[in-house]
Amino acid sequence: PRTKDYVSWHQDLRYWGLADSDALVSAWLALGQVDRTNGAMQFVAGSHRYGLLEHEDTFSVDNLLYRGRIAKIHIDHANTVDVALNAGQFPLHHDYLLHASPANPSSTTRCGLTINYVAPHNRQLVASGDYAMLVRGEDRHGHFYPVPAPQTDLSSLGLGVAPPPPRRRRRSRIRRRGSAPAPVTRQCATCCQRRSP
Repeated sequence: PRTKDYVSWHQDLRYWGLADSDALVSAWLALGQVDRTNGAMQFVAGSHRYGLLEHEDTFSVDNLLYRGRIAKIHIDHANTVDVALNAGQFPLHHDYLLHASPANPSSTTRCGLTINYVAPHNRQLVASGDYAMLVRGEDRHGHFYPVPAPQTDLSSLGLGVAPPPPRRRRRSRIRRRGSAPAPVTRQCATCCQRRSP
């Protein structure tokens, strides 16, 4: 609340480096009331059909995205949709969909949890591996390091502390660029428009 921080217009797939753009979907679960007054997410209707767009780094101090990235495209605000939500509601969106969140000048917190559903046949192209928790079916592909479901509340696994990746027997053709994904608590801090320590 009462912040200048915002999330610029972007596509999630520009960051993730996954092979199949149609084998995933994102949900943003509202943990409280979200509307235009407290920085509700906005979508550009139909923009999932544009394909993967170029983005540029702005390094804006108030932009919560990595390196202040922004899609290199003119946004026609006549085609934008405010995503007002009650606590417990969530939109699902394709990860080519252009979306943003303006600053929250109100005294009401805007907080949510991002959940990404990825088909097991999808795979990471940028890093040497990625983590996922199987929520249905079986994984016959082994492209993700499996993260087991937490067995108790507030367990280290449930708080987003990922186990170290297992050693691979075969050498990857892709050099590792980065480390394990940020814990879920950091994702939540981002959507609440607070910077993590």
